[in-house]
Amino acid sequence: MNKKINIFLITIDCLRYDHVGCFGNKEKLTPNIDDISNNSVLFSQAIVNGSSTPFSFPSIFSSSYPLIDPNFPNLSRFRLTLPEILKNKGFKTAGFNSNPYLSKYYNYDIGFTYFDDIFSKTKEQNQKGVKGFIKKHKKLNSIITKIYAKLRIKHKIKPPYERAEDINQRVLSWVKENPKGIFVWMHYMDTHHPFLPPKEFRNTSARKMYRAEKILGRNPPKMSEKELKNIKNLYKGTIRYVDYAIGNFFNELKNLGVYKNSLIIITSDHGEEFLDHRGVSHVWKLYEELIHVPLLFKFPGRLRQLKVNKLVTLLDLAPSIIDYLGFEKVDDFLGVSFMSVINEDKQQYYRKSVISESLTKDGNVSLSYKEGYRVTSYRTEKWKLILNQETNSKELYNLKDDPYESKNIYNDNEKIAKDFEQKIADHIEKEEILRDKFRKRQKLRDVVKKISF
Repeated sequence: MNKKINIFLITIDCLRYDHVGCFGNKEKLTPNIDDISNNSVLFSQAIVNGSSTPFSFPSIFSSSYPLIDPNFPNLSRFRLTLPEILKNKGFKTAGFNSNPYLSKYYNYDIGFTYFDDIFSKTKEQNQKGVKGFIKKHKKLNSIITKIYAKLRIKHKIKPPYERAEDINQRVLSWVKENPKGIFVWMHYMDTHHPFLPPKEFRNTSARKMYRAEKILGRNPPKMSEKELKNIKNLYKGTIRYVDYAIGNFFNELKNLGVYKNSLIIITSDHGEEFLDHRGVSHVWKLYEELIHVPLLFKFPGRLRQLKVNKLVTLLDLAPSIIDYLGFEKVDDFLGVSFMSVINEDKQQYYRKSVISESLTKDGNVSLSYKEGYRVTSYRTEKWKLILNQETNSKELYNLKDDPYESKNIYNDNEKIAKDFEQKIADHIEKEEILRDKFRKRQKLRDVVKKISF
């Protein structure tokens, strides 16, 4: 493998699989992604291992489940990460994002020679910046309502995240100084609530746009069909904008002579719900609109499209990149490489199932495994079982006959359901063993620190 290859991992927050053209959407929301897909490998059944950012990203970066680490939602310091490995192999690594849960405050700077999360540089300042971000996000709806609904003045409110074009500029400035042998992770937030697409990418008035945000701020968010349609259109506008930014970014990479020798990966950390299952946003639920995501690999020199219909998971993303580069297998990784599928080998990768997990408390998402109740899904190509410990609910769906998960057939398929329940029980037991192992490592590290002083 050419050591001077470049790798760009592009993650798009909240991007639903069914809203991307090359994966079947007919609304032409993503012409630039669709264009690159013509020479890419497309995975039609890519499943994330959690339904929100803190639950999905540990699998992307460290090929592990989120609840293994006793310090969740921090990214584990007891497992190797993809950026860390690539840095040790001689890659210059850089990360760019404006999601507080992916900031250095939560250890997501591990393995990066350069890390730009728009927050302050020191750990203490970063913590303050993250908390301020979250506080600002919670107050945004009331601010919008006052300015637009009452005062009715024209004023641009800056979203509580960096625009895609701003992220692009930060990345390109760094790439110009480091054009070879680089790993760049960039995370776009524009498709995340609040949905504030620039004017040229939406087909609704500013007042309606901000009324939509007021509706989404309610708990529960009650709305009419007309209001729901407007909210969906705003979401689609954010997708159009991100796709536009991606197109511009690729053009700049071509101008810099970087694009040709680059592995480009485009995916999402989770989807978004629009009353698909009586809710909105992305919380603890594990239905398809939240865990089924687009996944695209553009390899250097590839001149045709390959569609992979096999079940894959983002737990396998890091092992596949390492395998592609020709590096040794990483024992810490829980996933396996799906490169044999891409290479169309006879001994092909085959994944029978994917486990996804989240936590809930009082019907809301929880970030504490000590206080929250588990929600776990076991998904095969045909079936999905979802167990909720808080409500003791059990849901089984036949995804071939019922892709929208509208009919719970748990009571009609006891044998399948019980088998899947045991699979989930085995998974939870293994997680608890690993968590205890990491807890002991942490105690040992703390003892060593005290002795050092």
